[in-house]
Amino acid sequence: MTAREATRGAGAILITGGSSWIGEQVALVLAAAGVTARLWLAPGAVTPPVVRAGWAHGERADAWNYASLRGRGRGVQLLLHCVGSLQTDASRGLSAQQLNLAAARNVINMAVQDGVPQFLLLSSAGAPWLPRDYLAAKRAAEQFLARSGMRQAIVRAPLAFEKGGRPFLFRFLSALAWLPLLGNGSPMPRLQLARGVAQLALQLLREEVDTSGPVGSHRGRIYRGRDLRRLARDAPELLRALRPAPEPEEEALPFGWNPP
Repeated sequence: MTAREATRGAGAILITGGSSWIGEQVALVLAAAGVTARLWLAPGAVTPPVVRAGWAHGERADAWNYASLRGRGRGVQLLLHCVGSLQTDASRGLSAQQLNLAAARNVINMAVQDGVPQFLLLSSAGAPWLPRDYLAAKRAAEQFLARSGMRQAIVRAPLAFEKGGRPFLFRFLSALAWLPLLGNGSPMPRLQLARGVAQLALQLLREEVDTSGPVGSHRGRIYRGRDLRRLARDAPELLRALRPAPEPEEEALPFGWNPP
């Protein structure tokens, strides 16, 4: 079964955090596979090029306002949750828990209520350079998802960097990803991470639609850096017109967006 056959119908894949680099780049990879995803865009955020070009459907949604999410997951076959951030702001009440757990709980509850069959959570790999409160919030979101009863998978993604940019240390650690002690937490290029996540979403979706396949093999499984690198090798190549433009370095770390 092809990716297009498995995802026939508009909005089979819903991506939260569509205003972020990871949400947009995953949508670009899916577009190269013939899949048009739905992207949730932060209120007031600029419409990304992938939506303006018609390669994804954009819609405004506030993941911190649960009442506004009711019914937004109907018809979705797989939900990829990318909302979150390392950048806290105590003056605005934006703690690690608020940014990375509160929104996840709202979206998971919505998915359960709307009958979304599969949930793919973008979490974080553990690494000594990441704040403890950030990792604690990510693990709490994983535990909340585990209690939901949905068919689920978790991506513990490492930090990502723009290829050709970022400090030399990130590129050096990425080159050492084959070492057992570094592989899963080693930073990786943004596009490689997006390709791995997109390929995983396609594989999960094919198994859900094709009932003759090994249903349930991904339930609760955690995918790490080495898995993403392997998956990225099988992901579709982007057409030149679909390749994302480089973003400013200060936007490299957050996965999603901050609440308004």
